Amino acid sequence: MAIGLLILLVAVVLAVAAKKSPKQVLLWALGGAVVGLVVSAIGVLPLFGLTGPGVGLAIGAGIGFVRSFHHPAAEPKKAAFESTHAHDHLAINEHRNLVWARDELGREFILEAREVREWSHTWVADRGYKANNRIQLRTTRLETPVISIPFTRHPATIFGAPKNAQEADEWHGRLSAFLKR
Repeated sequence: MAIGLLILLVAVVLAVAAKKSPKQVLLWALGGAVVGLVVSAIGVLPLFGLTGPGVGLAIGAGIGFVRSFHHPAAEPKKAAFESTHAHDHLAINEHRNLVWARDELGREFILEAREVREWSHTWVADRGYKANNRIQLRTTRLETPVISIPFTRHPATIFGAPKNAQEADEWHGRLSAFLKR
């Protein structure tokens, strides 16, 4: 049981460090512990002196950690917005001159193109690569003068951050072409 708890703790720490929700790791670990308990109750798993719940906890934590990296792209609300170009937190409908954005707090906005005054790509330099990539939209709306859109499809590591920066650059160019026409 102690080895299973240790693996669970490591998996949760890694999931938090990778900025993923530890909820999935915990759910899979508990499910694995229950399966391990059932298996050991029927006497099938006296494996190297480990208890069934410990083995189940370890296997479940490992599976939960791997599954925590599954990140489907978030879709804009389809009922309210039909996009011609879309990303996780930003979409454009070029036929109706609309921009859909989801900010860092999860709030969603639908803006007319004329409501966007300026847009910029911001980032933080981190060991030779662009980290914390965002596109900031400055709007004419008094309640939301600045909307900060995160680009977080890939992990914030030396391998993922350059991909986020590339996507943010691409969307900055796409917004420039769309809003300047």
